Amino acid sequence: MKNRSNFLFALGMAMLMMLILQWVFPAPKKPVDAGDADAAVAQLADSADGGQSPDGASDDDSSDQAQDGDDGTDSESIVRERINESILYPSDQEILDVVKGEVAESAEINAWLRQRSLTSVRQMGNLTTIGSLYESGTDRYLITLNPLGGTVRRIELNVRDARTGHYKYRDLIWKGGYIGSIEAHDTLEGVRVGVVGPGTPADLATSADSDGGIKAGDILLSLNGESITNAEEFGRMMAVTHPEDDITVKVKRGETEIDFSTTLTHKPIELVRPEPGVLDPTFVYDESFQLTLRVPTDDPRKPWTEIDADIRESQWEITKSDDNNVEMRFEVAPAALKKHGLKGPVAVVKRFGVPVLDEADVDSVSTRTWHWDFDFEIENGADTAQDIGYELKGPTGTPSETWWYSQKTHGRASALFSVAGARDVLGSTEYRNYQFWGCPEIVSEALDDNGQTQFFADPYEAVENPGASKVNWLGVDTLYFNITMFPDNGETFDVFSAFAEINGGYRNGQTVAPKIPKNTREHKAVDCTFRVFKAETIAAGNSVSQPFDIFSAPKDPDILEQYGLEQTRAFGWFWWCSKPLLWLMHLLYWLTLGITYTIPIIIITVLVRCLMIPFSRRAALNAQMMQYLQPQMKAIKEKFPDDMQKQAVAQQELFKKHNYKPLGGCLMGFIQLPVFLGLYRGLSLDIALRDQPLIPGLSWCSNLSGPDQLMYWKHLMPSWLGEAGWFGPYLNILPLATMVLFLVQQKMFTPPAVDEQQKMMQKMMSFMMLFMAIMFFKVPAGLCVYFVTSSIWAILEKKLLPKPELDTAKLEAADDKGPSLAEKSMALLGRNKTSSDDAAREKIEMRRKRNRKFKK
Repeated sequence: MKNRSNFLFALGMAMLMMLILQWVFPAPKKPVDAGDADAAVAQLADSADGGQSPDGASDDDSSDQAQDGDDGTDSESIVRERINESILYPSDQEILDVVKGEVAESAEINAWLRQRSLTSVRQMGNLTTIGSLYESGTDRYLITLNPLGGTVRRIELNVRDARTGHYKYRDLIWKGGYIGSIEAHDTLEGVRVGVVGPGTPADLATSADSDGGIKAGDILLSLNGESITNAEEFGRMMAVTHPEDDITVKVKRGETEIDFSTTLTHKPIELVRPEPGVLDPTFVYDESFQLTLRVPTDDPRKPWTEIDADIRESQWEITKSDDNNVEMRFEVAPAALKKHGLKGPVAVVKRFGVPVLDEADVDSVSTRTWHWDFDFEIENGADTAQDIGYELKGPTGTPSETWWYSQKTHGRASALFSVAGARDVLGSTEYRNYQFWGCPEIVSEALDDNGQTQFFADPYEAVENPGASKVNWLGVDTLYFNITMFPDNGETFDVFSAFAEINGGYRNGQTVAPKIPKNTREHKAVDCTFRVFKAETIAAGNSVSQPFDIFSAPKDPDILEQYGLEQTRAFGWFWWCSKPLLWLMHLLYWLTLGITYTIPIIIITVLVRCLMIPFSRRAALNAQMMQYLQPQMKAIKEKFPDDMQKQAVAQQELFKKHNYKPLGGCLMGFIQLPVFLGLYRGLSLDIALRDQPLIPGLSWCSNLSGPDQLMYWKHLMPSWLGEAGWFGPYLNILPLATMVLFLVQQKMFTPPAVDEQQKMMQKMMSFMMLFMAIMFFKVPAGLCVYFVTSSIWAILEKKLLPKPELDTAKLEAADDKGPSLAEKSMALLGRNKTSSDDAAREKIEMRRKRNRKFKK
């Protein structure tokens, strides 16, 4: 046994040393040089998946162009040069100039260039904006629209703090300064600005040589005197800046170089943005509210064939545009219509609008003004009625900032063993008022070959229940924000089907799925959304339209109430404790002048501990009683060393004689448990604590609703312990401080052990504290404040308040009254046992006699 223990110890130490070596000496990443260009091209070609070029040219068209070319430049060497120069997003015309005449000999390079061209158009193509980020304006949103596919690229929330003027809901991941989401991308000329939103620092930049600020199409030359050579380097330079920094930017506009000055701000939260590819950086995801036309069928088992893939992958014409409204139009190619037996012309029109608010409504949370307008229209210009279906995708790239630490409550009451994710999908129909599909279960069903579709509107179910196809609303829900699509008229809208799904890409007329991580913990971060299918019969020369209100807001309870979305704040079983505690916390925050939520949490802790004083005094007396009874309990064990039943009966009589309740010391913990669970759910879910600091002005622990994040250590941790593991990407110090205080409190309050069993129990309790530190390593910092305050209070209570004294004289007098009840009980137990044994033996003997008589 000893040799086996030594072997296991040596094996454990060896594994520990391997982990330490892995942290200290990580494997170096192999740089990509010219010799690796083939591998890089192949990898990028795989992600391209043979996608169609933006101008609609197919592979055959490109080959014909190649045969007509006269330039003999080696295309592979050009691609290698571009990889080495990090010019990954050239413009369409630049790509056509490079590849004309040389593409046919290399399908991989052709695919790579088409993929880069498509990505380039997504980054720089004629992007436009509605709304603004002006501090004193009446716009609540700045929305960036992408005419490539007619999609919504980005929604930035413009809500200001009334006292400071800063963004009330800022991006918690980006720590650098914010100049604006300018979509900087690489071209042969340099780093080009793709778009500039009104009210951003780039738009407000000033120069003696220009009347306005930085504009789309400008080439970025330098930042604070440092040259900008590529877009990635520009991103790194911005990352080391800080909000409120004054910077200078030199740009080239035409042939003129202009110096601009501006002041950076915090970055506002993006409710919708291009999915950054946290789990698969090589994948280009579909953007929000993408629409395409399809040929409908009545059979749910048959797919709806797409009429024209160019609707998704080509530029739409901007027909109307002002500061708050944009209209886009796309006319379907006649050849595509003819292929499906349809007549033209057929066109799709999309309209986007940001309402202009009254000044009284800008900061209001009690008005129905937290949405923007979206509608589309399908025009049938043919001389006959036609059946045309459409497919509409919901919001994508919603915030995932909390995915590695949040424990969001699942919104479906029947899903006891399911977990919610960073981006869950919700819906409501006349048949089912509230439906919730958690991101992890959507991913799990997608990976299962026999998995089921998570329907909101099921075409099979609608046959028997027509209300199943009448949708009230559909949305994507995150921990703190919600984006939901409502019919504009406030009524339901009929659909063929609606369901939750993983957001994918769309290339060459086919949906492409992203890479799904093997680690199930990372499934919480997968981008999920919904899709809607509906068929329309459009009369000749007429059109059909569908307007929507797109609710895009923080999950403030007053805002949710205006839209009937209160259920999206799910507190779980302890809602009855969470809601009163949150109400009290907000009241105390108001009474303490709104300095910091740390003060209300401390006050609540003190109030709870004050109410617990009688119970803590009783627990202290209980501990003293246990210590007083230890010699008698030891004597009982010595008297009945081999009879556990007699020991138990004797101990029960001893406890009854002295009115001692073994579980009395646990009463305080049982009473505090609902408070702990209520605070845990409340602090995790309440958006009021998001981005609220422990101490105002201190950058550490600037978010009481999440871990304190003292130090970023993802690069020091193995992957199974890091971002997707138990510890996460940050070292959190408050849980460790809580554990230390728990150990100190245990050492002070636990009486000395009188035998080996008690020593073992105390050691187990110490190990339990370490286990709790691991389990609570990613809890909200506000909950750690509660634990730290409670532990300090308990220590001060023991040191400063008079210690409760046990009346030992009364106990000793009771012990001197002759034989104890325990001894009498033991004697009675012995007599009863003897008599019962004799009776049993007599019954056995009588049974034997009857058996012998029967045999005779």
